[in-house]
Formats: sequence, structure tokens, C-alpha cells
Amino acid sequence: MRKGLIIAVFFSFLIVFFSSCDNLDEKDKKVNTKKNETKIEDNQNKVNSSKNKIQLNSELDQLYDDAYRNFHSGAYNKAIDICDEVLEIQENHYKAYNIKGIALVFSDNFKNGMENIDKSLELEPDDWYLRFNKGLAYSYNKNFDEGLKWYDKSLEKKEYVWSYYGKAAIYGQLNDLDNTIKNLKIAINMSESVIEIARSEKDFDLVENTIEFKELIE
Repeated sequence: MRKGLIIAVFFSFLIVFFSSCDNLDEKDKKVNTKKNETKIEDNQNKVNSSKNKIQLNSELDQLYDDAYRNFHSGAYNKAIDICDEVLEIQENHYKAYNIKGIALVFSDNFKNGMENIDKSLELEPDDWYLRFNKGLAYSYNKNFDEGLKWYDKSLEKKEYVWSYYGKAAIYGQLNDLDNTIKNLKIAINMSESVIEIARSEKDFDLVENTIEFKELIE
């Protein structure tokens, strides 16, 4: 009788033990399933976040391109408005500060224009195009020493035809024939389209009747 009772208790213990193990296994499975679901959800969130960033950057690039085109077509106020729209979305969009700045300069608002160009340079100090526009802004404002300095700073980063042309235009206004010819010749060698622009450029009025200048643009 006692032996049978012991056996019954033993089997009852085994049943409880294996039942507990099954419950633990089931809990582990649920925990692991939950972890996997969370991991999948996190990965999907990362994918969605990346897609949203790509879409946002694409939209900002399109707006910037529109501002750039408007500036170069002389629609300065439109360019400024579009840049403001970009900066409302992304406050550190250095390209928008740059175009807004040069558009303000060409709208005869040099102070605010330079503030925006300087802001762009704070964000990306080594960008050649920002340096070029600072040179252009100074040149437009007749500050020729600073204009030449910033065109040279731009050329440190990129050999750009319009940096050389800008320098030639400054030297033309200073009636410095040698440096006008030197820089204009480099620009023409980089792009012959410069010749047509130079022919009607008022910045060369002081040197346009010299033999050297006529030979260069004919």
C-alpha cells in the first residue's frame, strides 16, 4: 500500500514537472515571438524613416533647384520666397541660405544678403560655390579687394570658369589690363561661351578698346 502510494506520488510529481516545463517552453516561445515581432517592427520603422528622409530630401532638392533657376533668370524675389520655404522645412539647409543671400544682394540688400551667405559658410565653410557667391556679392557691391579674395578662395576648392571670369571683370573695372587678359584668357580656354558674354560686359568698358582685349574676344 505504501509502495503504491509512493509510486503514485512520484508519477504525480513527474506530471507536474513536465507540465511546468511545457508551460515554461510556451512562455519562452511567446517571449521570443514578441521579441521577433518587435525587431521586425523596428526594422520596418527604420525602412519607413529612410524612405521619408529620401522623399523629403528629394522635395527639398526640387525646391532648391527652382530657387536656383529663378535667381539666374533674374526673379530674385521668387528665389528668396522659395528659399524661405526650404528653410522652414529644414533650418540648416546651407544651399538655401546661399541662394537667398546672393538674391538679396542682387536686390540691393547687401547686409541681409551677406548675413545669409555667411550663414551658409558657417554650415559648410569649404564649399566652393558658397565661396564663389561671396566673391560675387562683394564684386557686385564694388568691394573689389574682398571680391578677388573670395574668388581665389573658391578656386582653392574648384577650378571654376566663372571665378576666373569674375576676377577678370574686377580687374577690368580697375583698368588693370594685364590681369584682365590673364584671367579672361583662362576663362575662355575653359569655355569659349565666355567670349560672347565678355563682348557685351560693361565691366570691361575701360579696357575694351585695347588691342589685347579685342584680339582675345574676336
